[in-house]
Amino acid sequence: MSVELWSDDRLNRKQEGQWLVQFLTSKYAILEAEHSKNYVLNVNAEWGFGKTYFINNLAEELKEKKHVVVCFDAWKNDFSENALLSFIAEINEELTNQGLLSATDGKLAGIARSMKNAALPLLGGFFTKQLFGMSLQGVEALLEDEQESEGASVKGAEQPGLSKDITTVASSISTKAAELALKEYQTTKNAIGHFRENLRLLVEGLEGSASFKAPLFILIDELDRCKPSYSIQLLETIKHLFNVEGVYFIVATASEQLSHSINAVYGEKFESKRYLNRFFDQEYSLKSPDKEKYCNFIWSKYLPNETVFVPVFQADNKSEDIINIGILSKVAEYMRAGLRDIEQAVKLLYAIQLTQEKTDYLFSLPLFYIIVLKIRHPEIYPYFKNKWGRISSIKHTVVNLLSFNKITLI
Repeated sequence: MSVELWSDDRLNRKQEGQWLVQFLTSKYAILEAEHSKNYVLNVNAEWGFGKTYFINNLAEELKEKKHVVVCFDAWKNDFSENALLSFIAEINEELTNQGLLSATDGKLAGIARSMKNAALPLLGGFFTKQLFGMSLQGVEALLEDEQESEGASVKGAEQPGLSKDITTVASSISTKAAELALKEYQTTKNAIGHFRENLRLLVEGLEGSASFKAPLFILIDELDRCKPSYSIQLLETIKHLFNVEGVYFIVATASEQLSHSINAVYGEKFESKRYLNRFFDQEYSLKSPDKEKYCNFIWSKYLPNETVFVPVFQADNKSEDIINIGILSKVAEYMRAGLRDIEQAVKLLYAIQLTQEKTDYLFSLPLFYIIVLKIRHPEIYPYFKNKWGRISSIKHTVVNLLSFNKITLI
């Protein structure tokens, strides 16, 4: 295949990914004794722990084993006001991209096309939302049409019976809107049933196919970064629309952050973790990455020939680069910085190096500390910056840094 699996794996995720693939495929193979073959797994890790890298490579592992895999980036799609709309559209596109609609197995291709057609009513215009979300000019035009059809003749604000006419028109429009809403609800309900049945048939087709294997995997990333309302909609969609045997969901989240998002909608006292347990059958937490190995990788990428950052101490048989990488990893560990935080810090160091005179040197420990502080705790940084500005001696700065925060880095 064109994509090399687990290339640049600096967090030892390959072993975890391959183990998880083995677990999921084996689980499906022996599930006859259980009540259902549908499954939702939450892959939990903090922000910056490499969830997206893990999910992308996991998808490729599954595709290599002939599974149909739908990848959905929730954050890229949360501009949509309707989670179901964007989700169904993405599934249709993935089925096309992976060749199901043109499969050599004519029966399987027919089922895939039937499922796509079954989704069309769900992708139609949501009339009720459009009606109440239209512009003022649109409402006025609708009023005028309604008045003409009812024989109303409104020519001026002084005309007798104006208030009565407007009330009648508004009532008529509301009645028609309610009728259309009920009709749309029934249409959507029928379409959902039809879609689920075709999804079930698709999984059955995969089980009997020579080109593909069951289960069907749907991988969702970046859910915790979405608007809270969109995250909840998407979870509800998974629960109610895709609760079909042979469909496996893998949802990558920072579970703690997702809980906070749900509380933002339902209130601080809402038991968000119990709410999430309704959707997830199990949770798998990615191992915490080795920050020093990652610091070494990202330092080598941006600062391979660094010369301006000087450690505040020396160590036998260790280069300045190795010492600086160790200092950065210790600062990151103490600050609980994620991998994205570390990368941002190194990019800032790279910018400093580009603009720094080669004859001017900067002590790495205080500089690394204040950069990571700025990234991790921007609310504290201004106070620290002011304190920094009043201290002229680098020696005094280091002493104050260490004593003020009670941190031992050396």
